[in-house]
Amino acid sequence: MIFPFNFFLAAFASASLTTLVALPLWRRWCLHTNLVDDPGQRKIHDAPVPLAGGLAVLTGMLLPLAAGAIIIKLA
Repeated sequence: MIFPFNFFLAAFASASLTTLVALPLWRRWCLHTNLVDDPGQRKIHDAPVPLAGGLAVLTGMLLPLAAGAIIIKLA
C-alpha cells in the first residue's frame, strides 16, 4: 500500500516545483506582453497585476505529465 502514496507524493512534488519555477518566468512574459489586469474604479490594486497564475498552474500540470509519459515510453 506504500506504492500509491509515493507515486502521488512524487507527482504532487514535481507539479509544485514546476509551478514555483514557472511562475516568475510567466510573470515576466505577461508584463512584457502587457497581459495584465489594469487597476480600475472597482479594483483594489493600484498597479497592473500580471495574469500569470493560471499559466503557471497549467505548466505545472503539463510538464510533469509529459515527462512522466516520456519516462514510461522509454522504459
